[in-house]
Order: sequence, then C-alpha cells, then structure tokens
Amino acid sequence: MKNKQEKLRVREEMIISKVCDLIVEEGFFNLRMSDVAKCADVSMGTLYSHFSSKEDLLIGISNSLLLKRVDMMKKVKITFDKPLEQLIAMIIGDYYINFDLGELSEVETISNIPSVWQRASHKSTELIKSIQENLMKDSFAIISECLNSKELFPNNEYNQHTKEQIEISLWSSCIGLRHIFNMPAIDVKTTLSNEDEEEICLKLIRAILTGFGGKIETNDDDLRLIAEKIKKEL
Repeated sequence: MKNKQEKLRVREEMIISKVCDLIVEEGFFNLRMSDVAKCADVSMGTLYSHFSSKEDLLIGISNSLLLKRVDMMKKVKITFDKPLEQLIAMIIGDYYINFDLGELSEVETISNIPSVWQRASHKSTELIKSIQENLMKDSFAIISECLNSKELFPNNEYNQHTKEQIEISLWSSCIGLRHIFNMPAIDVKTTLSNEDEEEICLKLIRAILTGFGGKIETNDDDLRLIAEKIKKEL
C-alpha cells in the first residue's frame, strides 16, 4: 500500500511539474486537460484520477508553490538566529520565490478565486487551507518573536493593536510586491521603473517597521547581506 501511495505521489508531482512548464510556455488560460495528459504522457483517465478538473489541477499547482514557501520558512529559521533578521529574511525570501516563479506566482492568486474552490475537490481545498494556515502561523510567530526580543521596540513601546497592524502590513506587503513586480506597467517610465526590485523590497521592509515606531539599527548594507544570505539558501 505504501509503495502504491508513493508511486501516486511521484506521478502527481510529475504532472504538476509538466503543467508548470506548459503554463510558462502558453499561459494558464490556454491550458487544456488534454494538453496536460499529452505533455505528462498519461491517459486522460489517469489524469482525472489525480485531478478531477482544471480547477482542481490549479489548486494542486498552488499547493506545490506554497510548499516552496514552507521550505523557505524552515531555511530562514535555520540560517538566522536573531528574530529581526528572520523577519527581514522571511519577506525578502518571499520576494525571491515570486521572482523565480514569474508568471506562476499569479497561479496562487487565481487559485483563491471562490469559483475555483467550488469546482475543485474537497481534498485539494482542505490541503491548501492547511498549508496557508500553517504559513500564516509561522510568519506571525516570527513577528511575535521579533517584538518580544525588543530588537524592534527596545522599551516595549507597542501594544496589541500595533502588533496586529504590523502582522497585517507585512503579510500584505509580500502579496502586494508579487502583484506590483508582475504588472506590465512596471516596465514603463514610472517611479518604480528606475529602482532595483530588491532595493524596493528592502525599503518597504524598513518603511513598514519604522512607520509603526520601530527602531531598526540594521543599516542598508546589513539588510543587503541578509538578502544575499537567504538568496543563496533558496
């Protein structure tokens, strides 16, 4: 039984990998289940035994992308000792993942549309909910550790409301950066077009944390070192 389950898991991962290649080449909206079956060299029956619909396949892809973030969070905790460094590495690490994924990062956004969940299997939607919830718990835990360490607020001059606002702002920033850097308009002459993406990300981190009254003694060069360190781990 275990060997059979392992075989199914490996085949499912192979299908998702092939689908990701197709999306990069042709885009998600041109994707057809028949193309997926052909590319993955499986029958339509086999494909549907793994993914009951195109929407179910979309959730499966999103799950695999989210697991990259789970792995990134583990590396952040192993690589950095100080909570503030972990917090900075978490945000910049999320940016690097989005950068590497390119168009695929938007699949995560599409997969959260209610109509997609309605047509996907219960198994797939429950899995993605579980992964998302665990990611949020891990990220909020890092924020809490950073606040409790007094690195950001040496005199503990923050309250529960400030903590919640920082959590929401940092979480939203990761999502927002993903959309900003994928916008076609980013290539035209705008304020952002003349900025390096990594620098924008680091400036945003500093702006959010100091905007709530936090004190970051880490200078810009140190921020870049943290960015380089987590980039090597991904």
